[in-house]
Amino acid sequence: EAMTYQGEYISAMFFSSSNGKTVNCEDYFNGKVAYLKAVDSHWDLTIDPKNTRQMTFTKSELESKFSCENLNFNIIAYKKSGRVETLSVGGKNYSGREVREKLGLPSSSFTIDYANGKYTFTTKGSGHGVGMSQYGAQAMALDGASYKDILNHYYTGIEIVNN
Repeated sequence: EAMTYQGEYISAMFFSSSNGKTVNCEDYFNGKVAYLKAVDSHWDLTIDPKNTRQMTFTKSELESKFSCENLNFNIIAYKKSGRVETLSVGGKNYSGREVREKLGLPSSSFTIDYANGKYTFTTKGSGHGVGMSQYGAQAMALDGASYKDILNHYYTGIEIVNN
């Protein structure tokens, strides 16, 4: 069997877990993909034992990573998925993806807190959030969903065909 969309094989993207919702392909990667649309994945919040994680950085670590002397963090916008769309650091704007990659965060779904001279990034989920959540798929299977139900949930409008 194979998954197709309008007669073409799909790119079956997947990731570990989400913040409760997957993301549209174009919200993380360049270009729209019709079957890689945001869907509910609320199971991730409870089935993934490490869904919420924290990473702490000193001011000097962050100044070095962002090549600036005035951090002045400001989350300007969130995406519908709850992931950071734009973060201003020292007057320069970064996408949530850029911050995730620059800091090695598990996810671009994060908040920032400052206490005792340190910045703590609290993330939800792990991975880019596009396609199928592995933890979400596991939870659906444990709830009795078939593999076809799971694949059709995470890949919008696909067909599962005999190959």
